[in-house]
Amino acid sequence: RGGGRSRSAKREELYLHLSCYSAHFSALLKYEWEAEQEALQAEICDWPLDKLKRAGLLLDRLCVRRVEELYGSPVLRLSLRPPAAGPRSQRSAALAAPSAPSLPYHAFSVGDAVSLCAGSAPVLPLGHPRSAGVGRHADGGEDPVPGVLLQRTDSVVLVVVPRLPADRMSALQAASALCLYRGASAIPFERNQAAIDRVTDPLFPQACMHPDLRDLILREAPLALPPPPRPASRRGGPKPSRAALGRPPAAASSAVKAAVAVGRPSYLDAAAGRAQVRAAVAAVAAASASPALNPSQVGAITTALQRRLVLIQGPPGTGKTRTACHLLAACSALRRAGLGG
Repeated sequence: RGGGRSRSAKREELYLHLSCYSAHFSALLKYEWEAEQEALQAEICDWPLDKLKRAGLLLDRLCVRRVEELYGSPVLRLSLRPPAAGPRSQRSAALAAPSAPSLPYHAFSVGDAVSLCAGSAPVLPLGHPRSAGVGRHADGGEDPVPGVLLQRTDSVVLVVVPRLPADRMSALQAASALCLYRGASAIPFERNQAAIDRVTDPLFPQACMHPDLRDLILREAPLALPPPPRPASRRGGPKPSRAALGRPPAAASSAVKAAVAVGRPSYLDAAAGRAQVRAAVAAVAAASASPALNPSQVGAITTALQRRLVLIQGPPGTGKTRTACHLLAACSALRRAGLGG
């Protein structure tokens, strides 16, 4: 029975480590996503229309060419309205299908969160703190239609939108001009979140994960994030609403963000000297497969091990992913050497 209790305790410890690791980095991803969206919305609020167009964040004078479907969700085919044709016979006008003009410069990419609204100026949702001073909400207008950019060509953008009431969809198709403004891309957020969910799944086969990565996750000190307070309810009194239970006050949200900001991997808490760090990096580099790490990659790994925050960037093919993998291996080597406790 003692062995059974031991296995149960180990299993509970494993679940605790995995859940804390997932909560920590999922919260960081969420805050990054929210901050990027807020920064783009601030630009929508503060920049004039000409600047938004020059930056590629706004496309106007659009029309709905066609409505398609993708797994039950409407897909709007948007393009510039073709120029009016000159006088010609009814037969030639019927046979000639007007081609869409080329779109102006824009920074829209596949996977971007976008918003579509009538008119030539962007409109923020009615609940946004600054919606009263942007677009038509000052006079009482409809919220923009959220969507995700599915595909783009030189003359057409395809946007997946939620299913709308028939009258709203008809109004979009009949609008003389629509504008589309860009939000942050959801693809990196979704891919990173999917990776976190995968590596923290207790049923994920250990053989499919590199031992160094598994070692870092399982040996990481649990990061205790304060749970959002639940409103108290007296016996016999009114029960709190479901919305109130799921929405912590602003102070609690700030406390969670602060806990995430100060939480660091425990190997950084140790006073690892430069010599020990360089020795760990050298050992990892020597054990790596050919080709060897170049001096720039070694320098990036060494710097990252001694700083709280490091940004590693480079053009495609410069070895960013390989550098990140060796950085994880060096972290694990430092821990095994006892420098991380």
